[in-house]
Amino acid sequence: MAISTDIPQNHHFDRHAAAIIGILSEGDPLDPFTPEQVAAYLHRSESWLTVARSKGYGPRFVKFGPHMVMYLRGDLVAYLRSRVKHRKTVQRKR
Repeated sequence: MAISTDIPQNHHFDRHAAAIIGILSEGDPLDPFTPEQVAAYLHRSESWLTVARSKGYGPRFVKFGPHMVMYLRGDLVAYLRSRVKHRKTVQRKR
């Protein structure tokens, strides 16, 4: 079975995911974040988030209409935790 090249196996922020979790885990899991805020935390561009949403490999998001996208704190923390686990699994396979 071939691995899809559309979904990156590693992300630039994977090595920093644990530190970002430490920052984001303080607060209500339902706190909303704009794409601009999430991009700043992940050290990625807003356009990267747009592509990740369309291809299905970014953090879970909520749409509040055709042009308003938000990310919930709890979903961001869960996504980053999955990236930490993914990084550990990839390192073990090497």
